[in-house]
Amino acid sequence: MIAAKKYTLKDIAQRANLSVAAVSQILNNKANDYSSEDSKALVRRIARELNYKQAFKDKLTRGDSTNTIGLLIALPWLVREEHCSQIILGFTQLLNQKNYNIYWRFMSNLEQENLSLTQELIERGVGHFIFLGEPFGFPQVVHEIEEKKCTFLTYGVLTRNISRRNICSDSLTGSRDVFKYLQSLGIRNFKFLTNANSNRFQAFKEVFPAVDMAEHYIPLEETGWGDSLDLYREIGYRKTHEFMQKYPETQAVFYHSDYYALGGVRYLHEHGFRFGRDVIVFGFNNTYAARSSIVPICSVEHDTAQIAKLIADHVTGTENIQIDIPTKLVIR
Repeated sequence: MIAAKKYTLKDIAQRANLSVAAVSQILNNKANDYSSEDSKALVRRIARELNYKQAFKDKLTRGDSTNTIGLLIALPWLVREEHCSQIILGFTQLLNQKNYNIYWRFMSNLEQENLSLTQELIERGVGHFIFLGEPFGFPQVVHEIEEKKCTFLTYGVLTRNISRRNICSDSLTGSRDVFKYLQSLGIRNFKFLTNANSNRFQAFKEVFPAVDMAEHYIPLEETGWGDSLDLYREIGYRKTHEFMQKYPETQAVFYHSDYYALGGVRYLHEHGFRFGRDVIVFGFNNTYAARSSIVPICSVEHDTAQIAKLIADHVTGTENIQIDIPTKLVIR
């Protein structure tokens, strides 16, 4: 059996009509690479066609970039935030096109474990980190990353105020649109269910500055690390039962998320409310459950394609960035 030929940088350079040095800079995503976008695309295409693989251990020995990214995920956050799966798929595809490899790891609720995980990945040659959700011990983790001359990027509202490099889906815009939509319909008898740290309060005040918020706000109890989606549905059901007993003329309900809304929908359906006529239901995140519900659930969706592109574009950078991507109301 004849062994497959192992192609080198020289082979790629000859086919691309470029120097070996230029090809090396492109494939290693060097910061001082000034090749044209057409040249970069050509080199990467030829490398894929030749199944060219750089020797990982040799790159570690030389101290070269390994084109490896560590993706650190807070698992409960990933479960709650369904749209993040689309974000991960999006930036993974974009980064693979640039010849980056990605290590997936799930963070724990212990600071030392997260720090040890980060140190292990750095030892394996990871030079860039993406955080989805806030890790326990975040300041220590970031200090370790920057001390080792690596880069990081965070995504999420929880890291917005503690990370100097953060991308966030701006839930304020979508929340504001919900209240504006209720205002446009002339609906004043509505409730919104959220937790104490939500920006729904700011959105409400911006749209209804002269209205007493206490007449509309229904507080949700705090949930913890790892709580199940079933719990959110049960809370939504129970809270809806409580306020509909007191305020049966409620015309619209804005839930903190689609999962709470699903519980509320179950209660309203069981008690004969007509959706779109007696009551309008709003959730948040535009999950598959909301999109496929047999009763209409309006929701707010995230621009996952734009978020994925921004993460892929900025993960290897070092500059301070705070980028908020607007969310959009979906009416059903």
